[in-house]
Amino acid sequence: MNKHNSSFANRLSSEFVLVTAILFITALGAAAWCSHILISREATKTAQNMLDAAVREIENEIQKVEDAADGVAWIVEEHLDDPEYMYHITNRLVSRSDNVYGSAVAFPPDAFPGKHYFAPYTFRNQAKGGALTSIQLGNENYDYFNMEWYSAAASTGRPHWSEPYIDNGGGEMEMATYSRPVIGSDGKVKAVVTADFYLKIASDILNKVHPYPHSRTVLASATGKYIVDVNSGFFGNDILSSCGSLEDNRAIEAAEDMLNGSRGIARYINNGKYSLVTYGPLKNGWTAALICDYKEVLKNSARMHAVLFCIAMLGLALLFLLCRKIARKLTRPLTDFDKSAQQIAEGNFNTTLPEIKSEDEIRHLRDSFEHMQSSLNKYIEELKVTTSARERIESELNIANKIQMGIVPNVFPRDSRIDLHAWLKPAREVGGDFYDFLIRDDRTLYFAIGDVSGKGVPAALVMSVTIAAFRSIAKLEPDSAQMVSKINDTLSEGNSEAMFVTMFVGKLDLCTGEMTYCNAGHNRIVVIDPQGKASFLNQKANLAIGLADGFKYEEESIFLTPGTRIVLYTDGVTEAERDDRAQFGNERLLRWASEQKCANAGEACDDLYRNIKAFTGDAPQNDDITIMTFKYKANK
Repeated sequence: MNKHNSSFANRLSSEFVLVTAILFITALGAAAWCSHILISREATKTAQNMLDAAVREIENEIQKVEDAADGVAWIVEEHLDDPEYMYHITNRLVSRSDNVYGSAVAFPPDAFPGKHYFAPYTFRNQAKGGALTSIQLGNENYDYFNMEWYSAAASTGRPHWSEPYIDNGGGEMEMATYSRPVIGSDGKVKAVVTADFYLKIASDILNKVHPYPHSRTVLASATGKYIVDVNSGFFGNDILSSCGSLEDNRAIEAAEDMLNGSRGIARYINNGKYSLVTYGPLKNGWTAALICDYKEVLKNSARMHAVLFCIAMLGLALLFLLCRKIARKLTRPLTDFDKSAQQIAEGNFNTTLPEIKSEDEIRHLRDSFEHMQSSLNKYIEELKVTTSARERIESELNIANKIQMGIVPNVFPRDSRIDLHAWLKPAREVGGDFYDFLIRDDRTLYFAIGDVSGKGVPAALVMSVTIAAFRSIAKLEPDSAQMVSKINDTLSEGNSEAMFVTMFVGKLDLCTGEMTYCNAGHNRIVVIDPQGKASFLNQKANLAIGLADGFKYEEESIFLTPGTRIVLYTDGVTEAERDDRAQFGNERLLRWASEQKCANAGEACDDLYRNIKAFTGDAPQNDDITIMTFKYKANK
């Protein structure tokens, strides 16, 4: 009897484990493939991010060089009749700019009597320990009129970055030169101001980008010449020629894409191995690239697969032992039924009942217990379904909140002309308040704040449609009143529920300070002048959005003095209530605006919310609260 039971238990457990193993291995294979793709994507994204960081750092250094040359161009223009003063200008430029290796002011032929060549040049003389040395570059051996750094800027009248070169007869260094022409009142080029960028700076930055043991970084000029290759160290070779020596045409396609100023990722075969290259352009036309061994990129994926395989084998072994033990238990004699009945009585409703083949009172008792067990399990399953449905609704609302908060921008402009910040807190999981902004053409700030009638999911849906309409229309329509009119037409169409949106839309010229705006039934915004005096902005009454198709909205304009601050908000601010039904109101808002001394827009948003919470105390939030504030600093 025991031998029979043991054989049946082993057979039952073996068949169960076999089926489970098939399903388990299938699921494991799918998981491994998905993890392979995810790890590959994350590793590639990490490499791209590291390269992007290096590109931004190099661009920052390049910008400093350009700013240094641009900053002295007007001084050169004012002293064109004083050739000796040019030495002072170049000396001051180099001495005040640590990342500028050398600077010259090169004049056209015969600009001064008896001086066919005249190009005062100051550089950091490495032979003298980096001491500043001033020389006159132009002579028969150094005909700068035919050199790219001079000829390109002089012929076009526009700033120009030269190809990388070794300045024999000048700085005696590997460098690239930024040339800034000085244009006279007659429209002709009177001189060319240069600033030399020491290429070792870019090399040092790229040396820090080393995500994998055999990865390497390169920097190429706009014409495809290598500027820096961290591993090989060659300089001046052609990137297309080096890629042409590879057996994979995808390398050439990637190189051509790089020279076109594109940003991307490519894979190609090099010496029988897959290589991954991620590349991106610099603003002056150069291109940086990071090349990695694809096997190294997927190293973590291989490790994970090995770990998953070991866990799978261990799990199947444990599962087999567990199944065999359960099978033996199920094939025990009928006397085990008492233990099962006792487990049910103790609350273990899912315990397995032994099979009773005899047709007697014990079988009837077993059937009664089975019916009771089924009823209890059904009740528990129904309770689980009810609980699961409630938890699912709560989870979906939480997800909707995250989605809604992700719709509004949370990364704010880093622009010296504007300090902007915004803040949104729905009264429920989701709400109808929103804000948005974008900067177009590097000089125009478009911004909006609004409040959808009602609360909850319907308001959130209208809010998302309104933001989408604003973002798409703002990119095409420069007039704020026309933007509001088009948004109104979009929301009015098919608005069977008669939901409407109060909205304030503005456009600020960051160079002139002119702000045009249109208020569609929204709260009046607060203007704080540079002296700290706060007042509400006078605004024409316009109909709220979504109520009437074809309504013609009117815009207004105002010029902001540098230092002026603007506070936009929804009615959740002024209508915030205490337990005694008193509201925060306009007077408290103006008093806060006149008294607050926050250092930046972010602190101002937080400070206003703290004042609202201090006023309402423990009273629950009765409406969505949205705050947007910005300070117009000065013309660029």
